Amino acid sequence: MVANVEWVGLACFRIWADGGPVIVTDPYTPNALGLTDSDELALQLTADVVIASSLTDRAHSYIELVGGESQVINALDVAEGRISPEL
Repeated sequence: MVANVEWVGLACFRIWADGGPVIVTDPYTPNALGLTDSDELALQLTADVVIASSLTDRAHSYIELVGGESQVINALDVAEGRISPEL
């Protein structure tokens, strides 16, 4: 199996394998970086799963950047043992 990794910006990556789920990590708030609304539309991603380092950090949790009905996983909840996600 070949894994594909696309760097979107900052800590945001899109990861997928043919026929497998698409995962986006740490989607960031574009306007926090000085990007415009049109830049955000150009960045719009799709994914099956979004993993955010912390849902309280806007630099790593702007899930609105990912369109569709994605499962959202807060990695801080996993690290602290509050959830145990499965794909």
